[in-house]
Amino acid sequence: MLGSESFDSLGWKVALGLVIVWCISALIRYLRGRWALHVHHERGRTARVGEASAEELLIDFGCEVIGQQVQGHWDVLVDGEPVEVEVFADYIVELDGERWVAEVKTGERAPSIKTAATRRQLLEYLFVFEAAGLLLVDMETRTVHCVEFLVE
Repeated sequence: MLGSESFDSLGWKVALGLVIVWCISALIRYLRGRWALHVHHERGRTARVGEASAEELLIDFGCEVIGQQVQGHWDVLVDGEPVEVEVFADYIVELDGERWVAEVKTGERAPSIKTAATRRQLLEYLFVFEAAGLLLVDMETRTVHCVEFLVE
């Protein structure tokens, strides 16, 4: 025996407890998802604001802006089959009579060449746009950095 409570009464309490736990778990998952979406949107907004004010910074640096969000593409062979790859450069600029690609970064880590994703992105732009050089625009510090890849 389980004391003065019947099995039916205890069963309902357990079922109710499980439903409450499930509801709390579902609420936590929902709130985490909403928070992640908010963070994603906020990062996007920060990036758009950074890109918008980067043009002025590039002009002050001595660049003539040729294009913004310029599409580039090339074919890559995968198992002998061509696959078209697209990229979008934040800016194509002219600097000292040559075509350069400018990549705008916001945030704490992204503007660093030590960040693998940034470094790979710049290498990709160098290849796709056949640029004379690369500029990394750090909107946190409002600086423009000339990036060169040394090949030994």
